[in-house]
Order: sequence, then C-alpha cells, then structure tokens
Amino acid sequence: MGSLRARAPTETMLFLAAITVVGSLFAWAQQSTGTWVRLTLAAGATQAVRANVYTLTTYSTLHAFWSSGAKAVAFVSGVATGAGPYALLAAHALVWLLPLRPVTRSWSCACLVQVARLQHVLTFAALLLVVALKVDVPLADLGASAKVRVLVGWGCYGFEIAAAASYGLALWLAAAHARAGGARIAAIGGAPAALLGPRVSLSKRCGRRVMDAVAALPLMLVGPAVAAPCVRFTMQELGAAFVSKRRRNFSALSIVLRFAGSTRGRGGPVWTGWLALLLIILEAAAASLVAMLWWLPLGEAARRRVAVACVHAHALASLDVIAVVIGQIASNIPEISSWIIAAIIPDDVCDAVEKRTKYGGCAVVAGQFLWGLAPLVAYAVCRNVAFLAVFAVVHRDELPTRVARRLPALAEPPVLTPDEDLTLDEDLTLDEDLTLDED
Repeated sequence: MGSLRARAPTETMLFLAAITVVGSLFAWAQQSTGTWVRLTLAAGATQAVRANVYTLTTYSTLHAFWSSGAKAVAFVSGVATGAGPYALLAAHALVWLLPLRPVTRSWSCACLVQVARLQHVLTFAALLLVVALKVDVPLADLGASAKVRVLVGWGCYGFEIAAAASYGLALWLAAAHARAGGARIAAIGGAPAALLGPRVSLSKRCGRRVMDAVAALPLMLVGPAVAAPCVRFTMQELGAAFVSKRRRNFSALSIVLRFAGSTRGRGGPVWTGWLALLLIILEAAAASLVAMLWWLPLGEAARRRVAVACVHAHALASLDVIAVVIGQIASNIPEISSWIIAAIIPDDVCDAVEKRTKYGGCAVVAGQFLWGLAPLVAYAVCRNVAFLAVFAVVHRDELPTRVARRLPALAEPPVLTPDEDLTLDEDLTLDEDLTLDED
C-alpha cells in the first residue's frame, strides 16, 4: 500500500498542475456566457432590432431556474455542474496522493472514469431549451413580428472542453496506477482471469439465463429509446386572437438534430451535426459491446480490446443523462418560459395570455411526456445494469467476499486434452524403391 506521489514525484507535480488548469477552465466556463435569450423584431422582411435580452452564466441560470419555480432543475443541475466538477477534481487528487490499497485505487479509478458524464447535465439542459423555447409573436397592429430564441454561448462549449479534460485526467490517473503495478482491471486495460483462456464465451462459462437476458436487453432497446417520441412541447403563439397553438413532438435523436440545425441559420454550422451522429454511435456501441463481450467466443486479445472499448463507450454515451434532463425540463418548462417571456412581452399581453391559457402566468410553452419516454428510461436503466453486472462477474475475485458470494461465478475455461494415445496400428513400408530417372 502506497501513494502514487511516492512512486512518481515528477509526474505528481504535472498531474496537480493539470488539475489546476482544468479547474480554472471550469471556473472560466461557469462565469462566461452559457446561454443568452435573443429578441428579434422585424417589420415585414426587414430586420429592425436584434438584441440579447438576457446573458446568462452557469450560476445566474441556476438562480433563474430557482427563482422561476423550477427548483428540481436548479438543484440537480447545481449539484452536477456547479459543485460537481470541483468535487471530481478533488477526488482525482485524493486518489493520487493518498496511500490506498491497490484494489481500492483500481475501483476508485473505474468510478472516476464512469461519473464524468454527469457533468453534461447543464449543457443538455441548455440544448433542450434551445429546442423548446422558440416563441413567435406576431404584432399585427404594427405590421411587425417578434421572435424569442435561446442560443448557446461559449460558456457551454468551454464547459464541455473542461469536462473532456476531466475525463482525460481520470484516464491519466488509471494509467499511472497500472504502471505502479496495481491491480489491473478491465476499466484501465487490465486482464483479469475471466478475460483470459480459449475461445469460450462468458455466457457459456456462466450458464445463467438471467445474465444472458441482462446482457441482451440494452441491444434490443437502443433503437426505440433513440427514435421514439418522448416529449411534446406545446406553444401558445402570442397574437391578436391568442388561440393559435403549435405542438411539436421530439425523440432523443430529433432533439439533438434540431439543436444542430438551430444554432446558426437554417442548417446550422456543420460541426454541430456531428453531435447527433456521435450520440447514436456511442449508444449503439455501448449496447452492442456489452453483448459482444458476454456472448461471443473471442480470443484473449480481442476480448481485452472489447472490454476496454466497452468501458469507454459506456463512460461517454450520455443518453441516460439526457433522459434525466428531459424529465426535468419538460416538467418545469412553464415556469422557465414564464420567467423569460414575462420580462419581454408587455404586461397587458401577459394578462391576456393568462386569461386564455391554462398554463398560468405568461407561460407560453408547456411540456408533456409521451410514450417514448418509457423505452428511453428502460434502456438507460438496462444499459447501466448490464454494464455493472457483466463487469462485476468478470471482476468477481477482486470484490469483497460478501459481495462476491451473491454473484454467479464463471466456470474455469475448458482445457482441451486428447482422450486416448495416438498409436500406429500397422507398420508403414514402401512397396517400391524410389529412384530418379533423370539427372
């Protein structure tokens, strides 16, 4: 038992310096513009006024959520993205500096790799607000129109860069632990006994149908989870009659695609389209790699590569985080929209909307959950359960005894030996002499 500081003092200084840089990047991103609310006034085809009504940082956004009544969104977002990044960086430093047992440090590294995606909560909340809050206000008496949009600023992008750097610190910590000769588990490229042996699938060695079903369910649910409509946003357009409504249904995929097309112009910048593609690839990979690791009779080298790829795909795929954000925003969108719209639209218009809509106040957007939320939540739960179950069985020998006894054990891989001695029953003789006819 010893600390990584004693083994590598120079690398320790570099690691602590990197933590300081990443923490500074988090602080800059939280103080920079995360989102802003833009008001555009147009007279016919001519754009008259375009102004950013609100410029919001991370902390002012959380304060606005709380003040508008969306307390659940403010609390979860504050824990995950306000104090969470700094707590995670502190955990990196403690695991590096404290004299922990090798097994304890191994599992600490694995946990730090997996919890990095929780930092995306506030970014996904901003993404969903961009999609949901699109308010058009026709001003017929003036022959003009007004548009309210939520845009993502550099603060969100900087926060995502800092979150990626925090994930890199977790990998650095795991690699340093492996070089120090600690217990090497699959989360950091190690090879426990369960990943070794001949080409026999883990499913065959386990022989438990429950584990087979657990490993297969995420692969069956990933399609409906991504494509099924899970939330509906209903907008009450503000006009002379106050009766025009617009309903839009969204799936997890269409939310990301709509965000890619909303950031600039009609098609959006090209690079934002990769966000949708990356989400789908990572989710399909996270579901399929668990099934491959459990079902396929892979060789030792292939099985180790699949295990490492499974760990990283699961750590980066964030559909479960998006499911949490959808649940929060959809249930609190009336309060959020009332906070934004009430400060822009005149009081007499807000009073008219309050009388003619059921959402209360000047809330012009309402959220409603659809049937597609069920496969989304089911997939998020099943994927996490499958990942934890498979890797708990693989690393059963490294777990505490009271936990290991509750898990199914993998049978030893079969050793192929000949059943009988191979002997020649008859002597082999040459009937004719072999000669060369020509030189």
